[in-house]
Amino acid sequence: MAAGPVPSVQLLVEHDGAFSNYLGSARGDIDDRIRLALHGRAMPHEVEGHIMRGKRLRGTLTLLVHDALDGNDRSAALDLAAAVEVAHAVCLIIDDMLDGDAERRGKAAVHVDLGAMMAVLEAVDLLSLPYALAARHGRNAVESLSQVHHAVVSGAKRELAEAEESWERYHALISQKTGELFALSATYGAMAADAAPDAIEAARTYGMRCGTVLQVFDDILDMDNANEPRSSSGPMLGRLLRAGDDHDVISRTERLADDCIGEARKSAAMLASFAPGAVPELRSCLAGAPAEMAHMMVRYG
Repeated sequence: MAAGPVPSVQLLVEHDGAFSNYLGSARGDIDDRIRLALHGRAMPHEVEGHIMRGKRLRGTLTLLVHDALDGNDRSAALDLAAAVEVAHAVCLIIDDMLDGDAERRGKAAVHVDLGAMMAVLEAVDLLSLPYALAARHGRNAVESLSQVHHAVVSGAKRELAEAEESWERYHALISQKTGELFALSATYGAMAADAAPDAIEAARTYGMRCGTVLQVFDDILDMDNANEPRSSSGPMLGRLLRAGDDHDVISRTERLADDCIGEARKSAAMLASFAPGAVPELRSCLAGAPAEMAHMMVRYG
């Protein structure tokens, strides 16, 4: 099977919609808040450029959940959106070093520009910023970030470790690798909206499933990449889909993609039930975000 999306996946993600429009509007607000947070911090222009080239999917999810739950503290939501985006930028610096990738978003990776030792120091320094932003909004915000920090690093270590391949390991890996930061993004939106505990938990589930969709589609595109190490989730997915009695890899891939988006849409409906007064466009954003993010992965990588 050639790397790339299969037909039913293309049908699910064939056009932009309400979430893409919302993202276009939210991106500028998040970028402005990140620039404000970076103001006065000395850093190489290569690092700042790396931060400012983000897609802003995670931060936009924070704002979307806040707005859908009728929150009235968008400044808090913007701080927390900036926090998850900077945390993600740190993860990418480290990921590129671990994977030996020389480019990121069409530019030289930070470790290529600065050298490995300086890239590590800049990443560790930059990681202080998400905690400073979260600290403005209470202990729960900081503790949530700390827990996700630990989960993401644990996922990276798990990916590097040699272990028997299984669906259980694959799902645990992508949950830690990508799902946890998306879960935090949505959780932060609910927290900024001062939502009830049940709504915060629904937001966390929704974010986790959005992150799972994104990682699964990334892995579908990458599952035939023979140059990736055996522990990487994309090639692992390819081997798992080819295992067993069913050798129809295309149909199995279609079912996996469809199921992931379907589960994310169900969690969107559950989250929306906590916001019966949300404007229809925001409800459409919640429902459409998983498939539209998958479309962005297929289109842009």
